[in-house]
Amino acid sequence: MTIRPMTKADVAEGMRLKDSAGWNQLEADWLLLLRANPGGSFCMVCEERIVGTITTVNYHDRLSWIGMVLVDPAYRRTGIATRLVNTALESLASCTGVKLDATPEGREVYARLGFIDEYAIIRMVVGAVPAIEIPEKGVEPVTAGDLDEIVAFDTPRFGVERRSVLAALVTMDPTGSKVLRRKGEVVAACFSRPGANMMMIGPVIAETESDAKAVVSAALTQQLGGPVVMDVPGAQPDYLGWLTGLGFARQREFTRMLRGDNVVGIPSQVFAVTGPEFG
Repeated sequence: MTIRPMTKADVAEGMRLKDSAGWNQLEADWLLLLRANPGGSFCMVCEERIVGTITTVNYHDRLSWIGMVLVDPAYRRTGIATRLVNTALESLASCTGVKLDATPEGREVYARLGFIDEYAIIRMVVGAVPAIEIPEKGVEPVTAGDLDEIVAFDTPRFGVERRSVLAALVTMDPTGSKVLRRKGEVVAACFSRPGANMMMIGPVIAETESDAKAVVSAALTQQLGGPVVMDVPGAQPDYLGWLTGLGFARQREFTRMLRGDNVVGIPSQVFAVTGPEFG
């Protein structure tokens, strides 16, 4: 078995592994990951067949994200995931801190590699979005012209600038991403992107819970009757309760884990993350 950098030509095989795991990503997500950190995603190859993948996003050497750790079912429990993570970590040696969102199965692997728990993330899913009243006027679709303001709003809350990812999310679902201004200033924003199984809403960043509800409600109205998933920090119990009242249910739990120095941001103003592959 050998490890090599992943390329666009490998996306179809990445999709095969993703489908076998039942995950939600599309080819567009793989391509965004490859663009976000060229040369930073890797494949494990056995007899010219891709049997494992891993991706990384490097946010300016201050914070990086590991994702898409997938192993062919026929090759699991052979150390492939560990080898891929070690390769990714070597490629991120210049980065101050590395994070990932671990499944319960992966958490033990990452703990052995020096990652420590940060907090829980709850995956909330609804099979059919109900009719929702938008609680505040002024919520608008995000456009490319809004990016400067939204990036300035997002950066202190996420902890590091991630313009390239947010810009790509706007193009993935132009009408589903929303921004709320009050007195001309951005107070909340959310993004959404299509998936193989359901629409994913995230990140959601807002000054207050009511502002988060406003932009998310507007985004959900674009998906009436359809399935939606959101990954919500466990430290937002009231917001999780609101989603439960809309018909969302807990599907699974991730553990956000850290290795190295932490980039904290403002966790109290993050109401949904982008997803396990982007942070």
